[in-house]
This record gives sequence, C-alpha cells and structure tokens, in this order.
Amino acid sequence: MKASIIKKLREQRLKLTPQRIAIIDALVEKTSLHPGASLIYKEAGKKVKTLSLSTVYATLNELTRQGIIKTATKETLPRTSIWSVRDAARLWTIRRPSS
Repeated sequence: MKASIIKKLREQRLKLTPQRIAIIDALVEKTSLHPGASLIYKEAGKKVKTLSLSTVYATLNELTRQGIIKTATKETLPRTSIWSVRDAARLWTIRRPSS
C-alpha cells in the first residue's frame, strides 16, 4: 500500500519529503483506526521531530486532492467505528484501488 501511494506521488511530481513519508507511514499503520489528524501527527512526529500539525493537514489535503485518501465524516463512517471529537470530526482513510 505504501509503495502505491509513493508511486502516485511521484507520478504527480510531488516531493517525497521525510514529513510526507512519515505521514504516509502513519496512515498505512493506523488505517484500520480511521485516524484523525491528531493521531497521524502524534505517530508521524515520532519519526520526524520537526513535523508540525499544519504540515499534517496540508499533506492530508494534498493526498485527498490526488485521490489517494478520502476524508470521512461522522456521517460517512460505519456505526461501529470509533472516532474522536477532538479531531474535528475529520478522519482520513486510504482509498482501496478499484479492481
């Protein structure tokens, strides 16, 4: 999954910065949790100490624009999903490639 995300970023000629790689890693590792920006920031920050929350949001928005991830809201999540109100009800999930 990580390789396909990196491939898509390269195809779009987007830089693969350490911050973006750490954010992608956090998304891939926590995808089953429907991670919010705060969780992604916390996890990616373990790998890149200089990461800012604004970089996380900018990267998530860019990945959304590229069609790599999609934004989920409280209304679009299954009833069994657990999410955090502290994450402003914006959660990101990786889009599965269509067959």
